[in-house]
Amino acid sequence: MLELILIGEIAVAFLLTLIITPYINKFLISRGYTSRDVHKNEPTEVPTFGGIAPVIAIFASLLIPIFFFDLLNILQLIAILFTISLITLIGIFDDLKTIPQLQKTIFCAAASIPLYFVLHDTKLTLPFLGTLDIGWFFLILIAFTVVVSSNLTNMLAGFNGLEAGLGIITSAALAIILTISGRISFLTLLIPFTGALIGFIFYNWYPSKTFPGDTLTLTIGTVLACVALVSQLTFYLVILFIPYIIDFLMKATVKFQGRKLYGDTKIRADGTLKPPKYPAVAHAILKFTPMTEKQLVKALIIIEIVFALIAISLALLSFVFS
Repeated sequence: MLELILIGEIAVAFLLTLIITPYINKFLISRGYTSRDVHKNEPTEVPTFGGIAPVIAIFASLLIPIFFFDLLNILQLIAILFTISLITLIGIFDDLKTIPQLQKTIFCAAASIPLYFVLHDTKLTLPFLGTLDIGWFFLILIAFTVVVSSNLTNMLAGFNGLEAGLGIITSAALAIILTISGRISFLTLLIPFTGALIGFIFYNWYPSKTFPGDTLTLTIGTVLACVALVSQLTFYLVILFIPYIIDFLMKATVKFQGRKLYGDTKIRADGTLKPPKYPAVAHAILKFTPMTEKQLVKALIIIEIVFALIAISLALLSFVFS
């Protein structure tokens, strides 16, 4: 039965994203919600937060497992969806009118409150150590994970296909780890999310026909955080997030004011990108070797695949061979 539910979810999420994204784009363009795609020799106007399409598809696909869950799982799913919905709303408001970072952090922390009503097991699974009861610290971990995850996926962004591409790799890796660890029931939340991102990347890949906006970038981190928390696999999410964490730490050295101080990435006559003079993972790669936007995104996705393989390998060694 679970296999049929998962097939139905991924099919609905994938196809619905493919179908509604053009209509969402048309609506956004008609209302003037567009941004300049600056990493092109001839900049174009692109819908600002077309990422609302895969979010809608995710929620639609999650109607499927509700009919098959027992009461406890339904309440857990509703709480998770409530948190995701609140974060999505924060993303929409941020796309419409920029929210100051401190306020955004507070709002994201508040959005994690529904999780406190359904996450009562204070254990954390660690490789080779099994489950460790961290007691009241788990309460701090809930808000911390939601805030950090949503903002990390919102920060390593800005290039065609990057956010969705990294999200696909990260969610697929976490799905594999869930399967390896025997926590397959939690795939019902992660699988439609992966399917929606795959559908979205058809429109978001270079040259992008739509941007994800904070609407989707914040949601990506939130979904991953919720799945990791409810399955007690937060440690593996940290491994998957290492590229994001490195990017965060690099940008922290200039107090996240790099773009304000040094401007955006520029494009050379040959199509390669010229990075601004502030530290970031993407800029470090561009300084090492000139790349086009598409090449840069592929390089970052390959880096994420490496850390995905590391996380999966740790899970195999921990759950299967130990």
